Amino acid sequence: MAEGKDTPTSEQEKEVRQSKPWTLKEFWGKPVWDWLQLLGVLAIPVVLAVGGCMVNAQQDARQQRMENQRAEAEQKLAEQRAQDEALQAYLGQMSHLMLEKGLPASEEGDTVFTLAQARTTTVLRQLDGEHNQAVTRFLYAAELLTKPTLLAEADLQNAELPKAMLQDANLAGTLLNGTNLADAMLINADFFAEGKMGETSPRTADLTEADLTDAALQYANLALCTLDKATLTNAALQNADLNSASLQDANLRDAALQSADLSPATPQGVPPGLLPKIPTNLTDANLRDADLTDADLTNAGLRDTTLSGALLGGADLSGADLTNATVTQEQLDKAESLEGATMPNGQILKSDDNPDGPTFEEWLKSKGSGEVGEGSGPS
Repeated sequence: MAEGKDTPTSEQEKEVRQSKPWTLKEFWGKPVWDWLQLLGVLAIPVVLAVGGCMVNAQQDARQQRMENQRAEAEQKLAEQRAQDEALQAYLGQMSHLMLEKGLPASEEGDTVFTLAQARTTTVLRQLDGEHNQAVTRFLYAAELLTKPTLLAEADLQNAELPKAMLQDANLAGTLLNGTNLADAMLINADFFAEGKMGETSPRTADLTEADLTDAALQYANLALCTLDKATLTNAALQNADLNSASLQDANLRDAALQSADLSPATPQGVPPGLLPKIPTNLTDANLRDADLTDADLTNAGLRDTTLSGALLGGADLSGADLTNATVTQEQLDKAESLEGATMPNGQILKSDDNPDGPTFEEWLKSKGSGEVGEGSGPS
């Protein structure tokens, strides 16, 4: 050992090592590369294990989806088979009642009639729309919708009857609340009938919240019927009888109501003039773009009704209540009569009962605006 140089002790070496900055070349006495190689070797099994778990999970999920799809398809097939069997059973039963039990000549109250009506009502409430089309076409072809009237006063609430063939059907007193009658053929159908012997009230159908979208209702008798919140979008109601019907909050957008009768009716059993007639109720109804050409809206309740874009040419609005209705001067100009009508601002026009009221022209001048009901009513 050379003189003048001190040999570093182990403590000094330790201090030197602790004071040296860490570098990529060495970590805890080993080069970093060695550590990385070691970590890589150790990580391989972990990565393989995680990857294997992910693959297994994906395979399990795929298998579960396939099983769910298979189960769903089998369920649909079973339901379809059950529907087919129920339809065939019904047709067989009805054929028996018609050919051997005299159903066509039966009347309400007869045992065979009661049995046939019960079976028909039950099957219409159980089957889907497609199968019910077959049922209604059978009833129409067999003339079981008019006499005997198998569906009159029947309970068909919430039934699926889209595209049903119910032309000329007697549906007086039938419960059709929430029933799907979209695209149904209801031309000349009768939803109203005078009360039976000793009854003071007529038999009327209840169509509350029914879906009558695109339904064909030309010449249908809906007098005094309840159609509150019903959907009649694009419905064909030309020449329909809606005397005193309740259409509160109904949607009649784009409906065709040419020459429809929405005038009030006298209550059954009441001598004319003894009591006020019951006005047709269209409160809060949506009649946007509806065709009301030549319609009779005498004394109709149109309070808060949307008439934007509706065609009112030749319509009789005598005595109608248009309070807060959305309608324009141009539309009202084309009406046949507004005598005694209540304008959107609540003012009543001149009539025999209100001789001091203004005419429509005088009312417009006093108002000074072409928009007589802008911004009112539902959209």
